[in-house]
Amino acid sequence: MASCAFVSKLSQVTGRFCSKASCPTRTTVRALTCTATRAQLHKVEGTSALAGKVDRFGGVTVNLADAGLPADISEGAFSRLLQDCLVQWKAEGKVAVWLRVPISLSRCAAAASTHGFTFHHAKHDHAVLALWMGRGESRLPGFATHQVGVAGAVVDESTGKVLVVQDRNKKQRETVSGLELWGVFYLFLSSSSPTSCLLEMGLYTATVWPLARERLWQTEPAQSSRGTANFLKRNQDIITFTSVKTSESKLNVKPSIGEMNETKNAWKFPGGLSDPGENIGATAVREVFEETGVRSEFRSLLSIRQQHNHPGAFGISDMYIICRLSPLTYDINFCTQECLRCEWLDLARLTTTKDTTPITSRIAKLLLHGLEQGFDKIDLTMEELPAVYSGMFYQLYHRQLLKS
Repeated sequence: MASCAFVSKLSQVTGRFCSKASCPTRTTVRALTCTATRAQLHKVEGTSALAGKVDRFGGVTVNLADAGLPADISEGAFSRLLQDCLVQWKAEGKVAVWLRVPISLSRCAAAASTHGFTFHHAKHDHAVLALWMGRGESRLPGFATHQVGVAGAVVDESTGKVLVVQDRNKKQRETVSGLELWGVFYLFLSSSSPTSCLLEMGLYTATVWPLARERLWQTEPAQSSRGTANFLKRNQDIITFTSVKTSESKLNVKPSIGEMNETKNAWKFPGGLSDPGENIGATAVREVFEETGVRSEFRSLLSIRQQHNHPGAFGISDMYIICRLSPLTYDINFCTQECLRCEWLDLARLTTTKDTTPITSRIAKLLLHGLEQGFDKIDLTMEELPAVYSGMFYQLYHRQLLKS
């Protein structure tokens, strides 16, 4: 509730009088005062009221795209309107305000920040700002803490083989004249380096001082003062160039050892990020088909990996779920934009090869155990159950219960 002093000040606008004894009527005064102030803003600056939806937690959500604001509303006009509404909402006991700002009204976000609003999350065409008005520290929930990736291990039980791919966007080892090379290099150049450089293995690119980044693998041979060099026939690798001052005039090539171990190309199960509202099994089936051309059906959930500070997740955590799928088709027609290779690989070989990652090797051993001892020993089956929310359902994954 607003103080009597505040309501008395507002009474100058409405012509009403308020005292402590008239506190029960302050709600009426406050509503009329807010309307009068908004009417003044509307008359002078073409601004209407901010209508909000109240949630069960005592918060107000305002979508500026539906607020009827003029397209050219100034920061000052919006700031005054917002201030008026904040006073009313706080007086009504609201504890939080969620402000959805379309990208076309981004200047309103700057105005809201002067009232204590901070960014909560953003999507393609809007940002959501939040303000805590309750007592003590903010109890507002954070935004998404994890992204969910799903892979499908498609097992052909008749042959003991599993469908695997190698990503094209990972670094692939190449051997040229007996020298093992990686697709990503740091090139240390002198300030007098030429504007173009030809490496011994045939990689050509333009260089810019002091830093240049190129995404280029040539497919045709090129001429240099030292003769013709054949280029590696690759298209999607990233080449990073870093120039540093040095007295050396020669071009030195140094592979990034740390990145080599972290991002080397390897056999893996096809998969990708789950879409909003998409079930885990549906993601696995979709991603397998998009990457390999093989159709499959969901059987079970095999494992969940949680990794914090995932390099590709903008600092949030990553949940990587691997599912067991059964093939409906077997012919491979893989996506050349995403995959470098795709094969039906023997499970026993996948458990021992060095051309894979620890998680793929571990799941291969799990699948081999299921193939030999029965998949009921490793599967987490899915059961759909009714949610506590009317008309809604959820999927529960658990070890299969023994039939009674």
